[in-house]
Amino acid sequence: MHMNKRTINCLYRYNTLIKKLINEEKTVKEIAYKLNIDITRVYTDIKRFGTKEDLVQIRNNELSSIERKNKINQAKQNCKTANYKRAMQNKKRFENIVRPLIWSGMSTIDIKNQLKLKATSAISRSVKKYGNALDNEQLKHNGIVKKRNALLKLMSDKTSKPEHMLFNITKEYFPSAQHKFKILSDKQYYWELDVAIPEIMLNLEYDGYYWHRNNTVRDNHRDNILKERGWNIIRFKYSETPSLENLENEFKHRVLSLLK
Repeated sequence: MHMNKRTINCLYRYNTLIKKLINEEKTVKEIAYKLNIDITRVYTDIKRFGTKEDLVQIRNNELSSIERKNKINQAKQNCKTANYKRAMQNKKRFENIVRPLIWSGMSTIDIKNQLKLKATSAISRSVKKYGNALDNEQLKHNGIVKKRNALLKLMSDKTSKPEHMLFNITKEYFPSAQHKFKILSDKQYYWELDVAIPEIMLNLEYDGYYWHRNNTVRDNHRDNILKERGWNIIRFKYSETPSLENLENEFKHRVLSLLK
């Protein structure tokens, strides 16, 4: 049988390349892509030069490819279903557990500890994904309040003995005197006045050297704001702890004389 050059080339390509790919369980489409030729060219070469075994093999390859695609699609569908179920569970968990904790006043750290989570980032992601703007704002507010309360507690724990002495002295003369009297600052958080007599707008501050040596600017700013609101401020400044007698004498001299 006489064959022209083109036919010889096609036969050579089939025997050396296409047949090998068929045996590797490649489909017609995959063979065409691999050899960078048209799909119809592959079909034509198989019909012209292939054996019955080649035709059976290529059909099996096509069926196997369909099965693989079906399995992949099923796996993808299963994954989507699992992700959807997980998302719905997370949303339900947020609405039934996390959101009530937010509106009960808990901060991100409080919620993490309550739910025994490893990191606060899970809470933040949950709020971002399933919450609304109000939930987010409330959570931020809770965090600010927690930090503020921690700061106030820290300040309360550091109340000095002379400060307690000053309060007790003041209490003897002014029974309505209050210790750590809270008043709203110019920045919308609370200042604590060491000793306050609200009805006469008098604030007594004990300035020990350790706590106030670097806070002159802050103290002056606070005093100016309070004076603008009508308060009188008297600061008792000591580099060393005073005796009860010395502190009471200064109280009489500075406070009682002021009110005469």
